[in-house]
Amino acid sequence: MRQRIYCAQLLCVCLSLALSSAQVIGAEESRSRAGEVRKSSQERVLRGVLAIYVWKMTDAVGLTEEQAARVFPTVRKSFETRWQLAAKRRNFLELFRRSIDAAPQQESELKRLLNQWEENEAKLQVAQEEMRQTLTKILSPEQQAKSLLFEQQFEGDLVRLIAEIRREQAQRPLQNKPAMER
Repeated sequence: MRQRIYCAQLLCVCLSLALSSAQVIGAEESRSRAGEVRKSSQERVLRGVLAIYVWKMTDAVGLTEEQAARVFPTVRKSFETRWQLAAKRRNFLELFRRSIDAAPQQESELKRLLNQWEENEAKLQVAQEEMRQTLTKILSPEQQAKSLLFEQQFEGDLVRLIAEIRREQAQRPLQNKPAMER
């Protein structure tokens, strides 16, 4: 039962992301205005996912109020940093694809992108290490193990839900068109 509630909550957050993204894409506003809307939409999604993450982590790890008060400022900072760095990572992967698919491959451009990728990965590792060190200082060994398991499950669930929403979005335009246009 808890798993269904958890999945439903993650689905709601992801659906709000999908709907917000669809509104941005469909809007006929200027490019800068669309960027502002997209950014505020992403921030709302981040806050929603973070709230679910904190709530589920508290339950999964069995945090006391005192532990939660000490852990969550670092968790929040790390989560936000990792969220932003993961978005950059996805952008880099897309840039790699485009650069490789370009007719004359630009070696200098690829080198520049690879250097930026490495910087991003290093920042991601620092954020993860800061969170791990904080958890090590505050949590018992059992809670640390539960935290690691929770983190893996949460990330996997989130990735699966986002993929499911993207598949549904991709199918929606076909469902809304009359049969003769398909």
